[in-house]
Amino acid sequence: MKEIKEIEIEAFIQATEDIEKVFIAIKNIIPSNLPTTEDNFLIKKVRGVYHNPITIVRAKYDQDAKEIVEYIAKHLMDSDKQYLFQTLKRRVDKGNFYLRFGKQELFKGKIKIKEMKDVVKIRIGFSRKFSTLEKMTELLRNMELIES
Repeated sequence: MKEIKEIEIEAFIQATEDIEKVFIAIKNIIPSNLPTTEDNFLIKKVRGVYHNPITIVRAKYDQDAKEIVEYIAKHLMDSDKQYLFQTLKRRVDKGNFYLRFGKQELFKGKIKIKEMKDVVKIRIGFSRKFSTLEKMTELLRNMELIES
């Protein structure tokens, strides 16, 4: 049975941002052997609160979800892994684990946790058997995504 059911990647691109740079940032989360063409992304154009144009970019991976999580874990700094462990309870909801990475950092090839604006959001969906906090913690620790 697969422990990780899916991973969803999402970014909001403001009108002032270069969409190509954001795609590069997103692609830096995904191992190079996986598909990352714009065809793999759902692109939706919306209007913000002040009627400013916003582009929402989403990608979902099922088969390769665990490989992406392992890739992120391999490139994440130990201090970020410790921070994820410390903030674990607020990152878990209904069998999902949530992460946010800075777009600017990702564009430069660095996977770095960032909490506020200008982020790429990640949702890791766990299969039912691994959806409790205890099981998720154990699995994330084994995958070296978190450190205590």
